[in-house]
Amino acid sequence: MFCRKCGSPLPDDSDYCPKCGARVKDAGGNPVTNYSGLSKYGKSKSLLSLSCWFSAKGRMARKEFWIRNVILFCVSFAWGLVWGIAGFGEALFYLGLLPASLANIFVYIRRLHDLNASGWWLLLIMFGGALMGGMLLGDSLLWLYNMGVLAVLGSVPGTAGENRYGPDPRTDAIAL
Repeated sequence: MFCRKCGSPLPDDSDYCPKCGARVKDAGGNPVTNYSGLSKYGKSKSLLSLSCWFSAKGRMARKEFWIRNVILFCVSFAWGLVWGIAGFGEALFYLGLLPASLANIFVYIRRLHDLNASGWWLLLIMFGGALMGGMLLGDSLLWLYNMGVLAVLGSVPGTAGENRYGPDPRTDAIAL
């Protein structure tokens, strides 16, 4: 069990979180549920919340992974259109893509957490693929490699129940 306010692991017999003091069980000994639109970590799970886009803490279910990838693709595509029409410099193009790229890294890390894998595996996925694709396979096969990684991470079910990165995200709903 984890604290709904700070995300700290809790002993099963706790009534209060030892770290933040939040009540985790009611007077009858039942777990306190959180119906306020907050995740079990006390952070908003809204797709509009920046704290969910730029955080590597916690886990991400497949549905949320796909939703966030589609949103990031649309944002990047729209930025490319704006850049192309306005004719900004190349440096400004990459600077504009930086927030979406960082958010995408955090999305992948949280998805790896759902598979009970460290986010450090993303380095191997990214740089191993770039090294292999750029030097050995060429750009067209690098695209296939990246789509394969996306398909695997988006289709493999996460760890059922709690794992070392937090509670099962399938128990929390995504708010819009």
